[in-house]
Amino acid sequence: MPKLTTQQANEVYDLLVLIGGAHEYYRTGFVEYFTEDDYSHEYRFMGHFGIGGKVRLEYRGLSADYYHEYRTPELDRRMKVLNVALSEMWNRFKKGEK
Repeated sequence: MPKLTTQQANEVYDLLVLIGGAHEYYRTGFVEYFTEDDYSHEYRFMGHFGIGGKVRLEYRGLSADYYHEYRTPELDRRMKVLNVALSEMWNRFKKGEK
């Protein structure tokens, strides 16, 4: 079952704040949720992506997306940057790197 350590969950949330515009207020809930054992995790972080901004943790790794009805070239660019960063972070986590 995928889950993150507290430090890893905070690092992921740092990206969500920096790139995705997530609000700092929700960090504690995010960290608590992503450090629990579960089959998969899905969290609505919203931010720049409105109510559809979600991040997922599954066996294949971390990813984010948002509702297509909110798509703009700028948001698509931001989401691409976020997903590259999440993928690189996941690979680092799997290798046990800090």
